[in-house]
Amino acid sequence: MRLIGLWSVDAPGVDDGVVLRLDPNELLVFGTCGVLFGQWQANVRGDFLASTDSSSGSCTPDVTTPPWLAAATGFGFDGAAAMLVDETDTPTARLQPGAVPSVPPNLDPSYADPSVVTDEDRRRFAADPSLPAGLTPAVTERLIGRWLPVGAPTSTAFVSFADNRSWTGSDGCNGIGGRWLIGSGGALLATSGPQTLIGCLNIAIADWLFAAALAGFDGEIMVLVGADGNETGRLQAG
Repeated sequence: MRLIGLWSVDAPGVDDGVVLRLDPNELLVFGTCGVLFGQWQANVRGDFLASTDSSSGSCTPDVTTPPWLAAATGFGFDGAAAMLVDETDTPTARLQPGAVPSVPPNLDPSYADPSVVTDEDRRRFAADPSLPAGLTPAVTERLIGRWLPVGAPTSTAFVSFADNRSWTGSDGCNGIGGRWLIGSGGALLATSGPQTLIGCLNIAIADWLFAAALAGFDGEIMVLVGADGNETGRLQAG
């Protein structure tokens, strides 16, 4: 996955010196006096999704995902540069490789080093699974709303997809949330933020979403499918 690495960010309203670090399992945005932390997802079809959920530094109390990052739903390349684009294919940011961030002293200095990519990471980002036969690819409009895990009638777990690409929910005890995106052929990308860790008979809906590469429908049932082609969970409207 060519997106993994350190990038200088060129986007409207962004100060010089801002660096985006995309690691296999997290992202960091290094600003002029603070760092944002979050998650990102991308696939070989060119879909992209990112969110930030925590920060460190003197001037970054707001963890809202930066506009140039929040608006991005896809990516491409222009020579060595990477382009983040919105749903109309309009660029939201141009990323130049080879950036060196100024890592604050309270963070691990290795954040300035090249990302470590394992064989498992390469397989995950190279995966391009298809929906199992009999499933209808999900589209954005059909996901919007509240969904409950199938086969758990006494659980209070749920997930609710909003039309602004955010999702909220509960595993039955803990509030959860993040961002989501449906691409072509039912391709699903989802991020999730921090959550409380109250113990109960939890249903790991956030894990279902994060592990899913596709979403389809078996009649009225939403089926989440991982990059390996196996189901990660089933949801019903509720």
